[in-house]
Amino acid sequence: INSNLNLLKTYRDDLIEIFRLYQELEKRLRDQAPPAELKERLAKIRELDQRINMEQILSDVKDMISESIEGAERVTYIVKSLKEFSHPDTGQPQMANLHQAIESTLNIVWNELKYKAEVKKEFGEIPALPCHLQELKQVFMNLLVNASQAIPQRGQILLKTFVEDGFVNVQIKDTGTGMTPDQLPRIFDPFYTTKGVGKGSGMGLPQAYGFARQNGGTLVLEKGFTYPAAVLKLIEPVSYT
Repeated sequence: INSNLNLLKTYRDDLIEIFRLYQELEKRLRDQAPPAELKERLAKIRELDQRINMEQILSDVKDMISESIEGAERVTYIVKSLKEFSHPDTGQPQMANLHQAIESTLNIVWNELKYKAEVKKEFGEIPALPCHLQELKQVFMNLLVNASQAIPQRGQILLKTFVEDGFVNVQIKDTGTGMTPDQLPRIFDPFYTTKGVGKGSGMGLPQAYGFARQNGGTLVLEKGFTYPAAVLKLIEPVSYT
């Protein structure tokens, strides 16, 4: 599709160039009082041009091709991200770049986020980590979807990475409604949810917590920021067991 659209864009440019020459020729002939037969043909050309609004067609075709190319590129990127996201786990921890994993996951859940939040990224210097990458991507996905669902209309989600006290930290903050003090102790309980009936399984955070533990880290909820944050703490390679 990408290849055909880009070729079509080239053809369109060529067709416009020759169309402009025809327009110029038609105008010159019309100005020179052409013979009756030619005058009749020119009149039909002008009538057709006015009826179909050729200028508008050319403008629309340009926009449609550009938008289609942009859409095809978007699909290509999504398919690539899906392939990366669903890559089978080898069973052994592998050294991984968490920033790439976050970007890949963001692209997968972008439809869920784009209408609800502006996503900001503050990526720090963090080392590659030995981990089960697919599990961590699932953690990121659960936390991002949770953050989106906690925002009533529109807000912000902040993704921040940094190293502190021997841990690599992935911090996900949102400007959502948050939780009440009595809800907080139960957030990692299986099947516990603060969402309405049919809107949450109560398994997102427990699953994320379990995967964090399996990868040598932990998942905590911290307050005291601009807005509440879930923080995934992963041990640095030197401490990894």
